[in-house]
Parts: sequence; structure tokens; C-alpha cells
Amino acid sequence: MDITRRLERMKQEICQGGKREAPTRANAGKRALLEEQQELIVRAVALGDRGED
Repeated sequence: MDITRRLERMKQEICQGGKREAPTRANAGKRALLEEQQELIVRAVALGDRGED
């Protein structure tokens, strides 16, 4: 549950950051990296959940 809240907060920060900052390649790259990191965390949590069952 705590991971889910953290991921949602990260997602909101990514979206808000994109609105505040000028749309540059660097900012797009940062968002892409954060989204990729978030996806990896989601996968790790899913694998962990499967292992516990």
C-alpha cells in the first residue's frame, strides 16, 4: 500500500513538474527516466506479490 501511494505521488510530481518547467528536451528526458523508474518499481512490486502468495 505504501508503495502505491509513493508511486501516485511520483506520478503527480512528474505531471506538475512538466507544467511548471519549460518544455525542453532535458525536461522530457527527466520525465521519461522517472516514468521508466516508476514502471520498474511497479514490476518489482508485482513480482514480490506473486512470490508471497
